[in-house]
Amino acid sequence: MAPLQGNNLYRAIISKEIEKRDRYFILKENCIKSFLSGVLPMRSRFRRNRKGNQIAELAPAIFIILVVFLFPIMVLLYIGLGYACGWFLNHMCTRAAAIVEPSAMPTALASQQAAWQGTGLAAFTKATVLSNTAARINLDSDPEDDIVRVTTTIQIEPLVIVPFIPLNPLPFTFVGERPVEEQGIK
Repeated sequence: MAPLQGNNLYRAIISKEIEKRDRYFILKENCIKSFLSGVLPMRSRFRRNRKGNQIAELAPAIFIILVVFLFPIMVLLYIGLGYACGWFLNHMCTRAAAIVEPSAMPTALASQQAAWQGTGLAAFTKATVLSNTAARINLDSDPEDDIVRVTTTIQIEPLVIVPFIPLNPLPFTFVGERPVEEQGIK
């Protein structure tokens, strides 16, 4: 057979391109016909069927989301809120102890503690006060430079018990200091 030259070469290239295009369109047309008739082509046989079998995977997925993500995050947020509530009690008691005489400090602490326990945050976090003490510290001989130090210890009950995170009641200790305020003009 003689090599193709000129117009014969052009015709051969064009005829091969037309054959490729025709094979592509025939394959595409066959795929569309078989899809519309309900018979899937060979290459899509291993795809998932669309009859709702994936609903069986929903329950384990929800279980994993709840146990692994949602409950631990709720517990961590709850612990942070409990810590903030304890800090607030210590701050209130430190402020109250700084404006009274040393003999009236226990009464001031008790009134602030009662006010704090009456709030909804203390009830929500199930917080109990283990100790709440105040001391007046004299840094030098001048009584106007005294500092009040309040030490508060609270205990927070866990919100939710997660099986793989053993949470016992969590104690938090806070120490607050504040300069003693003046008691009138001297």
